[in-house]
Amino acid sequence: MANQTIAEMFQSGNLKDIPGYEGFYAVSVNGQIWSYPKKNGHCSKWLKASVYKNITGRIKPYYTSRVMLVKDGATKTVRISRLVALTYLPNIQNLPQINHKDGDTSNNHVDNLEWVSASSNMQHAVKSNLFDIHSGAQDITRSNNGKKTGALNGMKSRRRFSMSEANCIRQIYEVGRKSYRAIARVYQCSDKTISNVCKGRTYLSEMGL
Repeated sequence: MANQTIAEMFQSGNLKDIPGYEGFYAVSVNGQIWSYPKKNGHCSKWLKASVYKNITGRIKPYYTSRVMLVKDGATKTVRISRLVALTYLPNIQNLPQINHKDGDTSNNHVDNLEWVSASSNMQHAVKSNLFDIHSGAQDITRSNNGKKTGALNGMKSRRRFSMSEANCIRQIYEVGRKSYRAIARVYQCSDKTISNVCKGRTYLSEMGL
């Protein structure tokens, strides 16, 4: 692919138009973004991605590459991994997140990406030793409706978890071997709430009970 022309890349399938941006932008299988010539006279070119580093709650730094896309006067900044997945990977189950199989978030080749659920993404991070469950600053997983999952640690929980969150909590406890207190700190709820979830006293339907 390195020696291919733009036309050859399109013909071989190594470069495809991004859905929703046909005629404006294309993405290659390894995550390079091609910009078509613009009406204002700007030439076609490969876009330079902006790289963001996040170490919050991470054992290893988390890098995300993003580009700014412009269409009909509207500007949108999008992760390159999402553009690759949207363009090359079918998402029949309408899964919300994208996982980097090798744990390297700077590797946006299509072969390294897969659509996953939020809980599966968390499980992969725990198994790959990428996620520090003991960091109190780690972002809290939210339910689909955006409601808070609970009150501060040590206080009675005010909101119920979604079933996917309950399943994720069990996986973190079983696979990551983390304490109830450590998990409660991440989800901002009481130790007892996490204990009940992990022991199957609550949220039973996710366990098939």
